[in-house]
Amino acid sequence: MSWRTKFRRFLDVQTQSEVLVEPEWTNLSLLLNSIFSFTDDDKEEILGKFTKLDVGKNQILVRAGDVCEQFYFVNRGCLRTYFLTSTGQERTRLILPTFSIGTALTSFISGSKSFEVLDSIEKSTVLAISHVSFYDLVDRLPSWRTFYQKILEMAYIFQNTRIEHLVSYSAAERFELLRRENPELLQVVPGWILASYLDIAPETLSRLRGFRT
Repeated sequence: MSWRTKFRRFLDVQTQSEVLVEPEWTNLSLLLNSIFSFTDDDKEEILGKFTKLDVGKNQILVRAGDVCEQFYFVNRGCLRTYFLTSTGQERTRLILPTFSIGTALTSFISGSKSFEVLDSIEKSTVLAISHVSFYDLVDRLPSWRTFYQKILEMAYIFQNTRIEHLVSYSAAERFELLRRENPELLQVVPGWILASYLDIAPETLSRLRGFRT
């Protein structure tokens, strides 16, 4: 079960009355609680560091060669990270649908130029925290430091599992895993992006989709 599925189940048993925050920040507050148990004071300070951004479809948030300066929570919509191969083809590394957290992580952590692009697949609303504020919280709040460690562990497990699947699973098995664990992606993500994420040809994805219907 993916962590996003676990979070949605967590949302099902929570009430907004538990968190005295503005509606745009409620989902982020609940996501924080689903990963770590923050005190109300810590959570209030953390949420105060995030800024709401309305992002247009296909809007680029991080360009290749730029340094990533923000970490994102997707309140509504969908983002993705991708890179270009030596032949100029796009390879999608990460898809961030509604209720996801992420960024161009290597650049964000290291302060180096990003190898990948971060953009929006559709019109989205995100909450963003700057690099300066993020690491200020790491330095000052033990709870945020633990949260940071947990999301690094999640990113490590995700990337290693993804590599294992790309190496050892067939195209049909990768598609079935996506359909089972993240079915919403099949509804909102264009086929050519899904194909690049699954590392299969677009016509193969079309055939697999047709086989399932």
